[in-house]
Amino acid sequence: GSDRVGMVFDTTNGIGFLERPDETLRTIGHRLLSMHVKDARMRKVEAGYLMTGTVLGEGTLDVPGLLRTAAELRPGLSVILEMTIRREPGQTVGDTIVWERDAVERSARELKRLLGAIPAERPQSGREGP
Repeated sequence: GSDRVGMVFDTTNGIGFLERPDETLRTIGHRLLSMHVKDARMRKVEAGYLMTGTVLGEGTLDVPGLLRTAAELRPGLSVILEMTIRREPGQTVGDTIVWERDAVERSARELKRLLGAIPAERPQSGREGP
């Protein structure tokens, strides 16, 4: 019950427990301190499903909706870009470095764009702003 205890929300961690990210976010929203943002693709494979990380904005998660909800629940929340992208088999070290740099840069641009689209926190009526 302490207000000194909080949680970090990760956009994909609950999926392994068959919980949609928006459900997880709503459940822990009152304790939300930080958010790890990443995107993923889901696809049907023989006898199951495969979830793989991807460049932010190229997956199936509603990252814009999750960011908006998190901003509503906790204005000023810290947001951390997290990358979990599987490299192609057989890539050289040099190719991997170039490939990873490109994926991080594209994801960072997308995150900046998405965060820029969220309205800035406004003071509530009766309260002064900073």
